[in-house]
Amino acid sequence: MTDKKNYQKKLEAYLDKWDAKIDELNAKAAQAEAESRLQYEKSIDELKKKRAEVQEKLEDIKKQGEDSWEDIKNATEEIVSDLDARLQAVIESFK
Repeated sequence: MTDKKNYQKKLEAYLDKWDAKIDELNAKAAQAEAESRLQYEKSIDELKKKRAEVQEKLEDIKKQGEDSWEDIKNATEEIVSDLDARLQAVIESFK
């Protein structure tokens, strides 16, 4: 398997993990009181936007040739790192 294919699989695994975490957060937000729920929903919406950015980058990588996809990888890594950090912060705020 090529590095590109391995990276695509890695991103797909991240997306699946984030989907599960966001679903958990949505369930917790639904249980929260009205004021807290609005803040949680706003945070979740921001996570969904970042997740969509990663999905977009994955699609871009799939379209690139074996030689040119690495350029997109660097930008994608920054978004992945940012999303992971934001996700952890939101999870902590739900505790």
